[in-house]
Amino acid sequence: MAPFSYKRGSLSVACHEDAPESLEPADELPTFAFDPGEDALAVEFDDGLDATKPLPVRLDLVDELIPQVGRVGIVGPSGSGKTFAVGDLAAAVVTKTEFAARDVMRQGGFAYLAYEASGTIDARWKGLREKYGPALDGKPFFPVRNPPPLDTENGWNRLKATLVKMHRHCVEKYGLPLVACAIDTVHASGMVMDENDANGWSVALRHLKDIADTLGIAAIIVHHSGKSGDGAHNKGETLNLWRGSSSAPAAMDSVIGIKVEKRDGHVSRRQMFHEKSRDGETGYIADIETKSIKVGMKANGKPLTTLILHFNPNGREERAAEVVAQRVEAKRAKRKRGEYELPALQAIRRTAIAECKEVQMPDGRHAYDATTEGAYQVFLRDAGAGSNARKCWDRALKALAMHDGLEIDDRLMRLSIITDEPIRLGAFAHSSSPSSNDE
Repeated sequence: MAPFSYKRGSLSVACHEDAPESLEPADELPTFAFDPGEDALAVEFDDGLDATKPLPVRLDLVDELIPQVGRVGIVGPSGSGKTFAVGDLAAAVVTKTEFAARDVMRQGGFAYLAYEASGTIDARWKGLREKYGPALDGKPFFPVRNPPPLDTENGWNRLKATLVKMHRHCVEKYGLPLVACAIDTVHASGMVMDENDANGWSVALRHLKDIADTLGIAAIIVHHSGKSGDGAHNKGETLNLWRGSSSAPAAMDSVIGIKVEKRDGHVSRRQMFHEKSRDGETGYIADIETKSIKVGMKANGKPLTTLILHFNPNGREERAAEVVAQRVEAKRAKRKRGEYELPALQAIRRTAIAECKEVQMPDGRHAYDATTEGAYQVFLRDAGAGSNARKCWDRALKALAMHDGLEIDDRLMRLSIITDEPIRLGAFAHSSSPSSNDE
């Protein structure tokens, strides 16, 4: 077959069906039509990488969660507690303690740009004082109650100037640098007019990067989740965690998500997840448990309250154990008891009463402890099992141990059981003897 050739720019290559895979280009170097000359438009590039060279030490503001320098998003639906989480983060940073059960690695000033709910800052901080104690007093927390709108270049410049002034003040007064700023929320600040506009997000993210890199801080934005169906919402799932253009979370260095479960229209559970990390692990962080505390009085005489958060990193395992226990309890409640199980329970309680081993526990449950032989003698007297009494007794104990949590101690010859409700006497006994009607 005849050879063929093609020309691309000034690079001329001859080809043939039998030509080798590697072809040498023509002597003339390739050029583009806009030839700039003197490499005027070229950018710097690396000539190879040294894999034996140690990497820079990774620096975090919060260990494995928030970088020391970078852009961070905290996102969740309304009522998830985003603002309270930011307040807790601020308190943890200025005191250098823990946030969400993770160590704060760098102490310093925290700037809070309150574009929403600025009137509740004092109440929330007073609530945090209840949680963190005197360690929170006199720390460099800087709320800005009337921050500049970020819908113009001038607004961003005013914010940057404010942060520079704040940083200088923090160093002079506290001997610490400014280490973080939080903008609450994206929508209220006006930084992005159309949340679905990738170009609008690009401008805002460029300013956030400038703030983070210039001041060496974590630039945090608080944002709302996208709406999801009720079914997914009630299961703690959010179809679109980040509302708006997907280019925004893709550009963030870290994204922390708060997901909620609802029951009867009210939030029944809050969970925190690490949704995005540049170079760390993502996944479940903790369950968020809330506590309402009184911090003052309203004009009508009613108490003024706020929420403080407790982060439980074992919440998922504990909730799973609760679900299993509930299923077991439901299954047990539906189970039809054997003929002699209730008489056996009654015998255990009567013996526990006689031996002074019946106790009502602080949580309202009832505990019974009885000698095995003493309980069997009561069962033998009241159950009406006749010559099969021993076999019926053993079968009843086995069923109660399997389904009702009866503990059988063969060494001490004792029986122990804890019940939610007191074991009723008389109503289910097989005998009409006077002793079976005692309460």
